[in-house]
Amino acid sequence: MYHHNIQHYCQGRPPLHYAIEFKIPSIVELLLPKGHEVDTLHHGMAALHEAARWGDISTCTTLLDRGASVKLKSSPETRSMTALHFAAEGGHSAMIQMLLARGADPHVRSRSQATPFYRAARSGSLDALRILYAAGSDINARTWDNWTPLFEAVAGGQVHIANQLLEWGADPTITNLRGQNVLTFILAAMDNDHSFSESHDDARVDLDTEPKSPSGTEDRKEREAMILLEIQKLQAETSANSTGETFNKYLVNIVPGYFRPHSIEFDTRPGIERDKSLLWVEDVRK
Repeated sequence: MYHHNIQHYCQGRPPLHYAIEFKIPSIVELLLPKGHEVDTLHHGMAALHEAARWGDISTCTTLLDRGASVKLKSSPETRSMTALHFAAEGGHSAMIQMLLARGADPHVRSRSQATPFYRAARSGSLDALRILYAAGSDINARTWDNWTPLFEAVAGGQVHIANQLLEWGADPTITNLRGQNVLTFILAAMDNDHSFSESHDDARVDLDTEPKSPSGTEDRKEREAMILLEIQKLQAETSANSTGETFNKYLVNIVPGYFRPHSIEFDTRPGIERDKSLLWVEDVRK
């Protein structure tokens, strides 16, 4: 037996947000807010955020025409993101273009200090990434824990995004709060000495354990330095018309889910919001 009240299923999220998500324009039109209610947050999100999240340009346009603020952020519980953040994370290129044309700020930061460009790197959409790059986004913009868009792409297995970022000159030497840089990730993947598949958890690299290298730490540092020199040389030579495959040999074995932390309870990888409350005690002391 279904409950007679739809709010029973929404858990604080209004029916309008579900109508936007499931693309039911007739219901969306009936429920769209007007006037002073257009920027009201429900369950941490305004209607504009939901429409941007799901790529609903028509609804976004209507809301903006009714006075919705393109600068409005969601609640801290929903990561303090603007509509542009949500559109970028969803890889909605046309939505990103429309929001930029309506005055959205490509440099705005979320609660974790992520920019829309950073979120686009998470999405895997090259079109979204390139639109935001053309809008002047900082390709090395750091989150609170010193993750960059390149970190996001490599750790998330978005090889085509990582290629593009490196071609634009992204810095692989920036170190996060765990003392890792992108070269750490690249070398770990290159040293994988057995067949890898996404379904084979044992083949993943655990970055909280010492990398398996017979030559030890000093050898790894020397190899990282060598890889860095090779990458920097390629960056200097890469033309604007590159195919996007320039750095593939350095990104071998990197696929979604390749890197994992020691404990999912303290997961600081991309794909979730990395919060300071989830940081290891020893990291805080640093």
